Amino acid sequence: MPELLSLLFIVLVSMVIVRVGAMALSKTGLSMDISRFQAQSAYMGVGFTTKESETIMEHPLRRRIVRILMMLGSAGIATTIVTLVITFTQNKSEGPGIVTQLGYTVLGLVVISVLWRLKSVDRMVSRWVHYLLSKSTALAIHDYEELLKTQKGYAVAQIQIEQGDWLAGLSLREANLTAEGLVVLNITRSSGSVLGTPTSRTRIQPGDRLLCYGRDEDLAGLSHRPRGAEGDQAHTRALRRQYLRQEEERAQDLQADLPFPGA
Repeated sequence: MPELLSLLFIVLVSMVIVRVGAMALSKTGLSMDISRFQAQSAYMGVGFTTKESETIMEHPLRRRIVRILMMLGSAGIATTIVTLVITFTQNKSEGPGIVTQLGYTVLGLVVISVLWRLKSVDRMVSRWVHYLLSKSTALAIHDYEELLKTQKGYAVAQIQIEQGDWLAGLSLREANLTAEGLVVLNITRSSGSVLGTPTSRTRIQPGDRLLCYGRDEDLAGLSHRPRGAEGDQAHTRALRRQYLRQEEERAQDLQADLPFPGA
């Protein structure tokens, strides 16, 4: 039984390490989904060959985080294997059988997994990790999720432009995405060149990848908008939604400026 508890403790510590690594990567500007995948890949030492890994290799701080995860992962996996072997081979005459220990192991892993997925636990762990990272002098981190309000219905997404898309062939002025509440942060051409500060005259081409900021539903709609009358109608509806949204925000802003009764 002590060996089994040690195994579960090692698994829990490994999950915490991956979470710390994922949040550290996210503070360098990566999305949380990519950060989690890359942190898990680095810790396990597998799958670190995706295209997103290029953004890590080109970033000194991200490389450092991944290198630490790899070193900890090597030690953690080796320790887990040794503990696992000890759990199922020692004291078989005195302790529970292999089937019973296997059942305890599966039950323990299920309990840890369920608890780890609880929102209250997730918030507690996230606050603790953020506190640790903010106190670290070795990591110059920025909370991009908070700065961009990505937890308030807004997101940063990359949109791939295909030949039949509504945006293909339009300039940013003609697309008028700002009026839809969307901001194009940069454009990556099919050649790999990056337009870090695209202007209103910049023309969107098939094969481009647009890094955009806006509301989730607006980004999703834009990424599937076809060329032609259907796309033009979707653009008109998006303009209307943004107008109503701005009116609502303006009303809330005016309400906030009103003097409090009795003040």
